[in-house]
Amino acid sequence: MKRISFILALCIIFSFGFNVIASAEEYKVTPRYNNASIVECTFDILNDVAYVNVRVSGYSGITSKITVKATLEKRALFGLWWTDVDEWTQSTNNANKTFEFTKSVGGGTYRCTFEVTVEGSGGSADVYTKELTAKN
Repeated sequence: MKRISFILALCIIFSFGFNVIASAEEYKVTPRYNNASIVECTFDILNDVAYVNVRVSGYSGITSKITVKATLEKRALFGLWWTDVDEWTQSTNNANKTFEFTKSVGGGTYRCTFEVTVEGSGGSADVYTKELTAKN
């Protein structure tokens, strides 16, 4: 009995003395979609022109409809509110598509809010939302 108690106490002491460190930094967390493999949204302002791009890669035979809604807003009233500048809505029945929108803008801080809906036979519709900010 003393021997088992001694071994158990020794195991407990060693378990506190040796730490196992686990890290997931090198791996990127990516969402899993039912009807799409990739949804990428980018927003940038160059030479007073706002560029809004959305790339969607679906699955052939599974993806049936892609709908993109992008809303461009400008920061107003001391940065407390955002005012609408423009809004784009476009859809396609293709499984793969790159959507591109442009708008001439003035100086200031702008944000683009994306809502991408991918429908298909892989399950419920995938709804991807993202918000990006850029300064001119």
